[in-house]
Amino acid sequence: MSSQRPRDNISSKITGHIPSLANTSFSSAGSPDGSLTSGSTVQSVTPVPLTAAPSQDNSFSVQGSISTIALSAAKGTTLETTALATGTGNIAKSGTAGSDNYTTAVAVPSASTQQSHQRSQQSNQGGSSSHNGTHGHDRSHGRQAESTSSSSKHRARAESSKDAPRPSATVSPAPIPAMHWTRAKVHGQIPPKDLRAQTVNLVGESVYVFGGCDPKNCFNTLYIFDADTMHWSQPKTYGSIPPPCRAHSSTLVDNKRLFVFGGGDGPQYFNELYMLDTGNKLVAPCDQLVYPDEENMEIDIFHLALRRIDTLTWTNPQTTGKRPRRRRAHTTCVYNNCIYVFGGGDGVQALNDTYQLNLADMHWTELKTTGAIPISRGYHTSNLIKNHFIVYGGSDGHECFSDVHVLDLETKEWTKIDVNRPLPRLSHTATQVGSYLFVIGGHDGSRYSCDVMMLNLVTWSWETRKVYGIPPAGRGYHASLLYDSRLFMFGGYDGQTVFDDIYILDLSTCAYLPQITDFQVLKDAL
Repeated sequence: MSSQRPRDNISSKITGHIPSLANTSFSSAGSPDGSLTSGSTVQSVTPVPLTAAPSQDNSFSVQGSISTIALSAAKGTTLETTALATGTGNIAKSGTAGSDNYTTAVAVPSASTQQSHQRSQQSNQGGSSSHNGTHGHDRSHGRQAESTSSSSKHRARAESSKDAPRPSATVSPAPIPAMHWTRAKVHGQIPPKDLRAQTVNLVGESVYVFGGCDPKNCFNTLYIFDADTMHWSQPKTYGSIPPPCRAHSSTLVDNKRLFVFGGGDGPQYFNELYMLDTGNKLVAPCDQLVYPDEENMEIDIFHLALRRIDTLTWTNPQTTGKRPRRRRAHTTCVYNNCIYVFGGGDGVQALNDTYQLNLADMHWTELKTTGAIPISRGYHTSNLIKNHFIVYGGSDGHECFSDVHVLDLETKEWTKIDVNRPLPRLSHTATQVGSYLFVIGGHDGSRYSCDVMMLNLVTWSWETRKVYGIPPAGRGYHASLLYDSRLFMFGGYDGQTVFDDIYILDLSTCAYLPQITDFQVLKDAL
């Protein structure tokens, strides 16, 4: 299960190629072509001529040249144009009543116009004969000076342009926004150098990482990763802490409680259930306190402040019913206040049984499912889409599977999916992003990969997208989740090396996908 926090609204218009969703029924805040438009502003500066022309409505323009700044705003049909004119004059505004389209011309006297006006006044103060006798010579001399000045300016511009950078016709255009891999730069209390077969859960805005192992040891350490600040911390936990384990399951309930089940440490396999409470709560609400007398009231309130259950407290809940056998490499989900467990291995054989834990009374039940029950397997993935539990891939220790099965948690019936092509995977991750499952890495039966494959949950077909950046090394037994339109990948193993890194896959133009929630996994499409 993955959750994500939406980004702020994008206040720009993004144009480019948006991947189409064939036969997809969905509702999205964006436009049909995937573009997002909100308050866009495009500015251009264009010299235009201006001629004085009084009109009946007293609007006019001024002789000279102006710079027109066009502001095109994506807000209905509103178009505003403002012209700043150099010259003398007033403000002219034309428009149509009841229309959002209008043009405003602002006439601003230029410095050259003011100087010319001052020279004219000084000349008029002298005699008319003197003015007439020298006017032609001054005008001729002025033209020569202007010509010389203009030639100098052109030469200076030509010389300066030689050193200026020029656009090259050989430079290839930048690619459209696409998915991009980046290795995260983290800080804080770093987790163990290497980690694989751990679990990750997004609790609020924090990533909880528990368990896993390096080449030598398993761990029962809890780490918290802040995906906004890239900061690691290792908080203190209390209570009945689970033993070191790997390939266990961690199921988030009510965005507060983490239920850890199964897993193992080397040759040991577990079937114990542990719960981590990630929040504070009081032992008793104030209105349930009984005060023996008024003298002790203040003392009781003081004790109440101290009687908080500590944050991050582990418990070992007692359960009834038929508990699942010991296992690891299984998967779980939570639906209608019940946790469902499927598959895994017990150290002797792979399993394909399904168990239900009712959280209301903590009672275990083995489900009697019907239909096309999957072959026994472990190191598969599962995702809950509404009431459908989707299982993909895995291995029975001999074969790497490429099949997809869906369990309807209402009818308890399995259905095998006819996917467009086989894609075998084990020890991979599958993260729901809208109407897709993003499958990252894993082993295909012959090698570890770092491929990003997308399973369309409407058409049941595999799709690919161009991914840029430097991808992580091929690996399996890693963990991933979706946060803020980014997929985070933690650790993993490639058969020789256990990794300690975090990679981020920025969804870019696919960032709209998490908004797609109105789609159905239909029986006719299965």
